[in-house]
Formats: sequence, structure tokens, C-alpha cells
Amino acid sequence: MTARRARHHAWCVPLLGSLAVLSSVSLASAQELPPFQLGELVVTADRPVSEEGGTVRVIDAREIEAMGASTLDQALALVPGLNIRTGNQGVPRVDLRGLRSRHVILLLNGVPLNSTFDGQFDPSFIPVENIAKIKVVTGTASVLYGQGGLGGVIDIVTKQGEAGWRGSASGELQQVDGRQVSGVLSGAAGGVSLVVTGSAASVAGYPSVAGSPAVGATGSAERLNSGRSRVNVFALASASPTDRLHLGLSAGHTDGSYGIPPSTINDSSDPFATRPTYDRVTDRRGDFVQAAGSYEASRTVDVRGWAYLNTLDEHENQYDDSTYTSMSDPTVKGTYDQTSRTSVGGGATQVSAGGPWGRATLGLSAERDAWRMNESIRDVNLGGNPRTYGVRSYADHRSLDTYGTALEYQVRPAERLGLVAGYMHDWLRRNSRTMGADGYMAAAYYDIARGTRLRAAAAHKFRFPTIRQLYDENGGNPALRTERANVYEVGVTRDLPGDSRLGLTVYRMDVRDYIERPAQGEPFANFDVYRMNGVEVTAEARPLERLSLRGSYSFLDARDYSPGAARQELQYRPRHRVAVAGEYGFRFGTKLTASALWVADQFYYTRSAPVEEAKLPAYTLVDARVSQPLVSGRADVYVGASNLLDIAYEDQYGFPQATRVVYGGVSVRW
Repeated sequence: MTARRARHHAWCVPLLGSLAVLSSVSLASAQELPPFQLGELVVTADRPVSEEGGTVRVIDAREIEAMGASTLDQALALVPGLNIRTGNQGVPRVDLRGLRSRHVILLLNGVPLNSTFDGQFDPSFIPVENIAKIKVVTGTASVLYGQGGLGGVIDIVTKQGEAGWRGSASGELQQVDGRQVSGVLSGAAGGVSLVVTGSAASVAGYPSVAGSPAVGATGSAERLNSGRSRVNVFALASASPTDRLHLGLSAGHTDGSYGIPPSTINDSSDPFATRPTYDRVTDRRGDFVQAAGSYEASRTVDVRGWAYLNTLDEHENQYDDSTYTSMSDPTVKGTYDQTSRTSVGGGATQVSAGGPWGRATLGLSAERDAWRMNESIRDVNLGGNPRTYGVRSYADHRSLDTYGTALEYQVRPAERLGLVAGYMHDWLRRNSRTMGADGYMAAAYYDIARGTRLRAAAAHKFRFPTIRQLYDENGGNPALRTERANVYEVGVTRDLPGDSRLGLTVYRMDVRDYIERPAQGEPFANFDVYRMNGVEVTAEARPLERLSLRGSYSFLDARDYSPGAARQELQYRPRHRVAVAGEYGFRFGTKLTASALWVADQFYYTRSAPVEEAKLPAYTLVDARVSQPLVSGRADVYVGASNLLDIAYEDQYGFPQATRVVYGGVSVRW
């Protein structure tokens, strides 16, 4: 396999411990545990003005449990403005307001998790049982997050132990031949708190349909090569030797494998279709360690810092055919055997000083991203009839160094008014060349009346090219320019009687020098202007004491305004998303939760000229879960189903997703 085909996903699994596969796992044993206080990169004694003036969606452990999510992608599925899509890489991708996963900074306890190779990440490798909260911050986020977040930031904060040792264990069965076991132990003694988690999980595959729903495929079929298996361990220890000094240390390990389902369309005359390939990650192993600390130098000055190292080793093969047994057929071009290692290591520090005049924070960071790959690939043309191909060996290694500085100042000059402004400058060093870029942001909120808040924010963000975009053997372009975005948004929220709330946000993003391939097989290039205009409407209500409801509507108009652009609407960015969720608790303890997601108007294009446009069918996904406590609340049993209505759908042409999946399990705690 050449580097352009490599699928180097961010190493995330061990950072969160026990894994739950494709289904719900009980969080009751740990849902009351407090968050790890050193786990947020942007935090003050009060909520930062950058978050009050911008758009921030917070999902806590209670909400995650209610929706029955087991992995990060499931926990994020209903977030307004965010879209989860799974295409030809077999990995859920998190798009935020029309920008791709590589434009979203993923953090865990302040540590960046994006891939060193292509800037992306795999949210299905991140379980939720150790999460205290997830913050989704849009593109006007604080400059303290650093470069890369044109779309925004997903900041995961884990739980930490507290006084009183406790534990839990759970087990679950699901379609197709899925099973998992997990355990959690937490507590605190002698000024030290500890959380340890571990799990083992596997699934043979998921049910689906035999072909593309876009062409009217029918008939049930297990999705080829969709199985996964993983084992994970995680530990977090924290201590406060004094009232002013707080320390944390975490580490983890993961070991697993997964298949990458091929396209269901094998038709060379179909201009929209991707040729089926038969890929599998046969081994995936990662390790991580992180140290964090904070020191309150005085009542007004504090210092925080992090140091981290993540590594991931992968072994990936592409086979001759759907038997996944051979790579020796000389008539099949492109089969490969590849091993790779990615690593990210670095550190950051923040010094913050506050007083009646406001609070100023200076941030400094340094990071090294490294990638190494060795492969044997069959692509040497030997001629003949039929044409045959020989094998060649290929190896490459690259590294990028990034350094950053940021200064942010926030002030609340009046009781109902907050202001913040920030500036950042980052440097990217590759080989003997250094490139730099500047960013800034400003935000404000004003409470015009009790329960009514107006807010506005603007930012200039940037992202350096990735290793893949710069150096890929078949498509890298060392002359690429840095991606830049001007982001603007205004919003209003209104509290209503009965624990109800309405929200409205309008935004615009102008992205310049967007990096993408002009067509299949061509090198990466900068596109002049991509523009995203959008509206997000949110609502929450509790019409009855035991009933809670929430819903949202997201509109996105994403277009290419580059001179001479052959496409108008950007592909695989849904124009309309409606999400609703509800929870009802019966007096006898049974809890019913349900959600529905409607997605419509996703455009896609032919893979080569002449350019033609098509649109995926709209779809509606309904999930439901019922749980019942037992043994005075020390145990739970639950059953549920995702895609309850058994809808055939796809996020990319030729790649159908799971139809109805039924699961059930039990958890106990002590």
C-alpha cells in the first residue's frame, strides 16, 4: 500500500479505558464521580467568557447514559451542527458545520488526539464509561486550544475517583455475535484518587443490505468485513499534596483489529462508484502516558502544565478478493502489506493572572508529530495479456514540529456583560523550512433581560497541512499553503417557564486555501474559497415531572466559490438535520429513552470529469432503550435497539450502514 492509502487514525482507545462496542453500557456505577479538574485546556474559576460568547454544547455522563451511547460517535450523534458519516474508510468521521474531522481538534484531558498522519481521528475507538463530560466548541473557540480547529474543538474530560471505594461490572450481547465485558474500580485514600478500567469486546459484523440504498437495493445481508475486536486498560491517578498543588498521571494500552467494509458496487461504468477493495487492519496496538499539574502561586496567579506521549502501531493488508486470504494474485493491482507507527509527543503550559481588571492567560506549547511506514505493494507493471504486476518495497518516515504561543484576556465590566479577546501565533517546522500563521478571536455576551442572552463571536483560525497532504507518495504537495478561515456567529438564548429553553444561532465561515484533491488520483491542492452558512435552532423542555424532551434543527449551505469551480454544493454535507430525544421515568423505576434523527439533502459527484451531481436519499433513524433497576438499585438490566425501524441508508454512495441492531445487557455495582 502506498502512503496515500494509509488509514492512520488517532490513537484514542487507551485514553478512555474500557470499550463498549456499538451498543449501550451502564454508567450508573460511576456517573456521580467528579471530573478530572486538570482535564480541561481552557478553564477558569467561572465559565470562560470565550464559551459564554460562542457556541458550546456540553454532554455530561447523565445524558450519555440516557441516550444509551457506548462510544464517542454515538454520544455526539444528536449534537446540532455536527454530522457523523461513515464512508469508504469504514471509520465514523465527525464533521462540524461542514468542515471535516481534521478541522476539529480532539482533546482528552487537554491532550491532542488527532492523527499525526492525516489529522483525523476514529471516535468509535473512544468508549464513554470514563467520561465526565464532553464539550463541543465551535470555530470561534479560545486561542488557547491552538492551531487546527477551523471547525471547532471536542474536549473530553474524564472522571476521577473520590472517597469511598466503589466498583462495577457489566456484560452485554448484541447482533451480530457481539459481546463485551467491562469493569471499573475507583476510589480515594490518603490524598490520592484512582480510577482503573478494563474491557474486552468483539462483534462479528453488523446487519445491513446487499447493495446501495441510493439505487434501491433491498434484501438483508451481513455487511462484509465489518467485524471488530478490542481489549483496553486505563488508569488515572490524581493527588493534591497541598491546597495549591494538584497533580495527575494517566496511562493506557489498547490492542485490537477491525475490517474495512468494501463498496457494494462493482461496476466500472458507474461514474459515481468507488472500486471495491478488500482491506483489514489486522493488528492495532497503542500506548500512552500523560502527566498534568497545576499550582496556585497566589490568590490571583496560577500555572498549569501538561506533558504527553501517544504511540500507535498498525498492520494493514489489502487482499486480492473478498475471501481475505491472499495477496499473491499477479493480475490484481494494488494489494499490499503495510506496517506503520505514528506518535505525538509534547507539552504545554499556561500562566493565568486575574483581578478586578479581568483575567489574562498566556499559553505556550510544543509538539512533535512523527510517522513511519514500511510496505510491500503489488503495482509494478510487468505487461502481458492479461496484464500482471510485480511487488516492490517502499518505506518512508516524516516528522513535523509545531510551536505555539497564545494570549487571551477576558473581563466582565458589568454584571450582565462579558468580553474576551485573544491572539495566537504558531510555527510549523518541516525539514529546514518554517512556516508561521496568526490567529485571533473576540467574543461578547450581554444579558438583555433575566433569562435572555445575546452573544456574538468572530475569529480567524488556521490549520497547517498534514504529513499526508505534504508528503504522500501519490498525491502529496510540499507547496501547499496553510488553510485559513474567518468565522462569524451571533446567537440568542431564552429561558422559558417549566425548565424550558430556546436557542438560535446563525453563523458564516469563509475558508480560504482549503486542501482537497481536485479529482481522484490528483495531488492535493488549495481551493480558493469554501463558504458555509448555517442556522441552528435548539429547544429543551420538561412538560411533565418525569418527562424531558430536547430537539434541534440544523441548516447548512456549504458551497465552493473558487473561480471556475465545477461543483456548487460541497459533497456529503447534509443541508438539513432534525434531532429529537426524550426520556420518561416510570414510578416503578423503569426508564424509557428514545431518539430520532432525520438527515436530508446530501450531494455527491462523479469521481472524474465530466462532473455530474446526485443526491443521497433522506433517512430517519430511531433508537430506543428500556432499563430496569434491580436489587435496590445495585443492578440494572436493559434492552434496546438502534435503527429500530430497520431503515437502509448510507452516508457515502455504495457504502450502506447498519440496519436494526438489537442488544441487551446487565450491570452490577458495589
